[in-house]
Amino acid sequence: MSIFQPLLVLDDRDPSIIYKGDWTPGGVPLEYGGTTTYSLRPNSTALVPFYGDSISVIGTLKAQTSAALNQTLDMTFTLDDGVTLSPTTVHLGQPQATTYHVNIFQSKLLPVRRYKLTISHDTPENGFLCLDAFYIGGHDMYPSSSTSGGARSAPLSLVIVLGSLLGASVLITLFLVYRLRMGRSILYSRDGATFGKLYAPHPLPLTIFMKGNSGDT
Repeated sequence: MSIFQPLLVLDDRDPSIIYKGDWTPGGVPLEYGGTTTYSLRPNSTALVPFYGDSISVIGTLKAQTSAALNQTLDMTFTLDDGVTLSPTTVHLGQPQATTYHVNIFQSKLLPVRRYKLTISHDTPENGFLCLDAFYIGGHDMYPSSSTSGGARSAPLSLVIVLGSLLGASVLITLFLVYRLRMGRSILYSRDGATFGKLYAPHPLPLTIFMKGNSGDT
């Protein structure tokens, strides 16, 4: 099952996720955010609200190093209490080595709106269901009142547009300042004679005429 490029990655510790039953926090650096939430008991559930058009559940499969662990993992995934997606059961075998970032469930493409994904642990006993993250796909913008308490990142297209507008504004401002400093605005006296030049680079020449005796200069 291929993993699509998510618009949002929801960590297993996101406060919007509601865990019921017997769940334990865990995690190692190889897992998303260094955290996981796992259960060994049947009938434990996780409710994941999201906004988008698809969701993929990422988990960790425990190695078959303990005889106490069940050799298979049974889960049921339901969208909107079965209205959008009927209960879908997934059976996974435990691998020989612990495997990370496993796509244990991926929904079909859905209309963009709000959904509630319910994950049920159906393994009779000692089935290691370990949730790591949730990949959510959708359109470019999220509604203002999102289902998750996590921060939302602005879409890349919006960032590019805003950055371009800001850059253009800075260039225009610098150009206007340059023209203002280099300008040669002419001021005129009341009789129309040239009085001087504003922002002249050198002082204007000043000639003093003195009235004296005939022949004096």
